[in-house]
Amino acid sequence: MLFIYILSALIVFAKSQAVPAPGRGALTGYCVTSEHCKPNECCISFTQVKGKRGVDDLSQDLMKFVKGKCRPLGTADSSCYVEPREEEPGLYLDRCPCVREKFCKGTGMILPPLGESGVCRPKVEKCNDVKDCGKNECCASRVRPRESVT
Repeated sequence: MLFIYILSALIVFAKSQAVPAPGRGALTGYCVTSEHCKPNECCISFTQVKGKRGVDDLSQDLMKFVKGKCRPLGTADSSCYVEPREEEPGLYLDRCPCVREKFCKGTGMILPPLGESGVCRPKVEKCNDVKDCGKNECCASRVRPRESVT
């Protein structure tokens, strides 16, 4: 009888040790949230909107333990969404946001239901034109413009 208890305990212990962890071992590069990815990456959800290609190159057995795949954050000229869509905190749909030094400049193309598509551009300290600014910014001159005399 004691042998059965010990054997049961060993089986339970072995099964508890066999659960893979996101971001390690067989699940390196896979995630539940962006916290499981490298600092320059985000977690892109396996769940994608209709018409978008999924990130499904992982076996169905291992997919039970993760929700997405780690992808690089947007750098210069990378595709992005002006307002990144998260399925849940740290789990993005379709594209990663831009790296901290960049912002997503909208192209005017709306991709329902994800929002306005854009391109990662450098953050501009000084602006010369409204084209240098982000969606919720404007280009204000430090010099007061002259009033036109009519």
